[in-house]
Amino acid sequence: MTQAETLLQGVIRGPRLGMKSVKKHQYLARFDGVSSREEAARLLMGRKVACILRRGKKIIGRVVGLHGKNGIVRIRFRKGLPEPSNGLPVIVLPSRASKQSQ
Repeated sequence: MTQAETLLQGVIRGPRLGMKSVKKHQYLARFDGVSSREEAARLLMGRKVACILRRGKKIIGRVVGLHGKNGIVRIRFRKGLPEPSNGLPVIVLPSRASKQSQ
């Protein structure tokens, strides 16, 4: 893994919406430099991410799928994010394999 992948940053776009309900633990996010479905699948599938709240607290989630064709991904958190979640920053955490190889 390169240094650029460890610093991959993005923004929460909002919760995932169903026909009649909001999925409380799933959110959509767009990452900088990822503009197509193929790039998102190659870089992000299964990776852990951290959402940084305004109080300095981090909530850990995992990329679980793609959303559309423009590089937006679905992230599942164990706990839901606070209500005004649009615009919260998200960073991709380094994988365990890269930590062990260093």
